Order: sequence, then C-alpha cells, then structure tokens
Amino acid sequence: MKFQEAIISVINDFGKDILSNASLQNFLNDYNAFDESKSFRVILKNLISEGYLDQMLLIKNWDSSSSQLCARFVDNTGFQIEKAEYVFNSLAYALGISKSKADYTQSSQQQSQPTQSPVPQNKRQATNNSVLNLTASKLEKLNDDDQIAYKEEAEIYLDNILEIKGNCKRELGADLTVTSDFDPSDNTFKYRMEIDGMITAKYEYSVLFKFVIYRADGRAAETVSIYCEKNKRSYQVLESDHVFEKSFKTIGNISKVVMYWEIQ
Repeated sequence: MKFQEAIISVINDFGKDILSNASLQNFLNDYNAFDESKSFRVILKNLISEGYLDQMLLIKNWDSSSSQLCARFVDNTGFQIEKAEYVFNSLAYALGISKSKADYTQSSQQQSQPTQSPVPQNKRQATNNSVLNLTASKLEKLNDDDQIAYKEEAEIYLDNILEIKGNCKRELGADLTVTSDFDPSDNTFKYRMEIDGMITAKYEYSVLFKFVIYRADGRAAETVSIYCEKNKRSYQVLESDHVFEKSFKTIGNISKVVMYWEIQ
C-alpha cells in the first residue's frame, strides 16, 4: 500500500486524533505505509513533532500556501523536497485540506541512490551499534537519503538502549513515552518525553528527569535533563538538552542511556 493510501486508511479507521497518538508509526507499519520509502517515516515524525501539522490545519487555501510551508520545513530539516512535498500533500488530502491527490514516483529516488553506502539496508537491525560509527565530518558527506537512513538507525538504537529506572505510573501517576531525536547535520541527539496524564506525585517545584549517557568503556560521559515544572496539564511534550559529539564521538560508542527522576 502506498503512503497516501495508508494515511487515508488510518485516519478513516481511527479518526484524526490518531495523528497525535504515539503509536501512529506502528499503525502505519501495519498498513505497509513506508514501502515506497523509509524516509517517509522520519519526515512524518518530524512534521508532527515540530508543529507543522498544527500549521497545516490553520491553512485556508492549501494550493496557495502549501509550497511555502513545505519549503520552510525542508530548510529547517534538510529533507529532500520531493519526498517532503509528497508527505505534506498526502496528509493534506487525507485530512480534507486539499482536494488534490499527491503524486510520488520512485524512479527519481532510485536514480539518486549512491554506489556505496555506509548504512545497512536492513534498518530494523539497528541494535548492531558497529554500523553507527560516523562522526559529524563524515555524516556531512552523505547524501540526503543516507543521512535520513542513518538518522533512523541511530534513533532506533538510542531508543533500544534506554533504561528507565523506576515505575513512572506508580511513582508519578502518569504514563511516559520517551523517544530519541538524532540530528545527522552535527551528530547530536536529544530525548523527547511525552507525559500523558497529570503528575499526581507531590512535589514543590519540579520533577527533574535525568539521562545519563554511558560510553562503551562503561564510563558516564554526560548527563542531560528535562525539567517538568509544577502545573495542571494533563498532557505535555518536553525535550532534553542536546548531547554533543564530544561526549561520545559516534553513536555506536554509546553503550546505554539510563533515565531516572528526582522530585524537587
């Protein structure tokens, strides 16, 4: 099934609210939405997480405004314009914002494939950290497709090695979903946390979430934090500080990331 057909089916089956569901990617996988290009998965993830979906919903005339919105997205993320436009237009059509179906041909994509690629073809084997061995200077030499593929590999690996100490539901009263966000342009990453439900634990100032980054030699290389200040929100999305290359050199040199929290 093509991406456009899949996103239409998912919205028809589960409603528009599915787009804000953390399991959206899993639902789309069930519909084989990314068979045309694995890049669509990462583009869609960034489109939603960076607030472009909210901007799409505010557009009154899609035909006259979409190209400017998509161009801004490409400038900020570095994705290929053809693929980004296809994801934007497919989503707009599925939501009824646009009356025109999106069009994407794989021929141009196939012609742009490199003769050599340091990124493995089977992306689901991302737990093999030996393939995640590129520094920022090497990453910048990759073409867009290879950078996107490496980004996906890195995020799957970083998600897999995350260890959460404690029971967030029992101790805090809310569900936490933590995902990584890797930036191949400078070989940095951060963690994004979705807090679903109001934190019921008693605290005076904030809940401090800490992420300890361990290198392959077992040493703690760096600690970054997420502050959740006291409020009455039932849903929040928060981000950690960036973890910079100097702390780990390559993603494959990270052995684990331990997350815990302190009530302040």
